[in-house]
Amino acid sequence: MAKIVFHFIKKGLPNLGKEELDAVIGGFYGVLKGYPDDEFNGTHVAGWSDSCTIEFRCCKKISRVKTESLIVHHDRTAISKSIPWEIDHLMPVLEAGFLKWVASELLLRSGATVEESEYVAKCLVESDLCGHETHGLMRLNQYVKLLREGKVKSGAKPRVVRETPSTAVVDGGWGFGQITARDSMNLAISKAREVGVGITAAYNCNHAGRLGEYSKIALDHDMIGIVICNDRPGVAPYGSIDPLMGTNPVSIAIPAGRMRPIILDMATSVVSGGRVRLARLRGEKIPLGWIIDKDGKPSTDPADLHGPTGVIGALLPFGGYKGSGLAIAIEILAGGLSGSGCSHETVGPGLLTAALDIRSFTPVEVFKERVDRFIEAIKNSRKAPGFKEILLPGERAQRLREKRLREGIPLDEKVWEDIEKTARELGINLE
Repeated sequence: MAKIVFHFIKKGLPNLGKEELDAVIGGFYGVLKGYPDDEFNGTHVAGWSDSCTIEFRCCKKISRVKTESLIVHHDRTAISKSIPWEIDHLMPVLEAGFLKWVASELLLRSGATVEESEYVAKCLVESDLCGHETHGLMRLNQYVKLLREGKVKSGAKPRVVRETPSTAVVDGGWGFGQITARDSMNLAISKAREVGVGITAAYNCNHAGRLGEYSKIALDHDMIGIVICNDRPGVAPYGSIDPLMGTNPVSIAIPAGRMRPIILDMATSVVSGGRVRLARLRGEKIPLGWIIDKDGKPSTDPADLHGPTGVIGALLPFGGYKGSGLAIAIEILAGGLSGSGCSHETVGPGLLTAALDIRSFTPVEVFKERVDRFIEAIKNSRKAPGFKEILLPGERAQRLREKRLREGIPLDEKVWEDIEKTARELGINLE
């Protein structure tokens, strides 16, 4: 069962009641041309005073519905009215399993191996499940293009080029960044199991996606996982207007006992570059404080960040000089130790992964109990005005994942449209 979600902005009308709502839902059957009315069940799911979200469940895999605007007519107390609605955006909502199949097929038919296509597809869909859409399926066509151009080397196996009992340098061979990151973390874990701590640094690495996917691997081994990376330049250091640093994300996964594990996963820029790309894709403005243009002026236009030939403006570091300092440290640790180089001179990310075996420091159960008690202290602390709950790192993502596994993943219309187009080119039937 697939879903399509419409989000509307109401124009100049007071709050409407259930009768008007029923008429709005009923009127939509006329828009969904080519599909029998009995295949749809419309439900009002969110919002009403200024906007409304209406969800349609359908038996067919409908990717999208084309319509610029809709006038829904209804009759109430013998007075005919026309209610204008403007479509803000339209989102297909699809099951995670179906999307994994789609992503895997596109990658496989573009030259990836079976193992690569299945694992990378899993990583992309997991990102969307957790609300990290900028590292989800919006990246799929980018990866297909890189495969076709030979910039991602299908079948490349990460190999160790330098090694000690606790460290290793890994050549990713320009394969998928997801494969390099996974294998690097697994190597760090195996070393930590022997000597307490394992650290790997990788170069010749492509985009690895959401780092939390790899730090959390350590949790299954009662270890703490840490992953950092640098990337192509796009962020200006504090006080500069030149994009000399990457978004330089960091992820730290910490196991707990009775409580959910803590999974920190964040960029050191105010937002990721993908968030700005997504806004540009939707034709939306962005908040002040995210980017500066090529002259260093604050901008709300996402086009001021990326031009036809690449980055022309710059993202800003979070927290001013503090975020900038953390980003600089990650540049040197990930780029300098791996040999990939810092972002102003690198051609690809440097990736640093670490695993800390808790039992080498303290009994595992004692550690987990300490973490549990600290989490409980935070949860039970007094709430600041406007806060109903205090969330831990990764908690929102974990809850959202559970919800989207049940209800489906909403995709931006343009993202799904581009995936459909590529699927048609590759002879994949998505109906």
